[in-house]
Amino acid sequence: MNASVDDYLRRHTYLKPRFPFHQTAALICNGLFGVINSCVADNLSEAETRALVRDIYAVLLSSDMFKE
Repeated sequence: MNASVDDYLRRHTYLKPRFPFHQTAALICNGLFGVINSCVADNLSEAETRALVRDIYAVLLSSDMFKE
């Protein structure tokens, strides 16, 4: 599902996401629930998932999603 967006971000863009490509692709395709699902699929703990989702949400609100 998100593999094509993940692949595109990795190979076809100069943008460097602040967060893992897999979770960034999930956010673009499915919003924050997609990020949660991808964290579960990647076997992240509940604490890691909560921290990542909080960080992504904070960055998204500050419009600082990409480094360059």
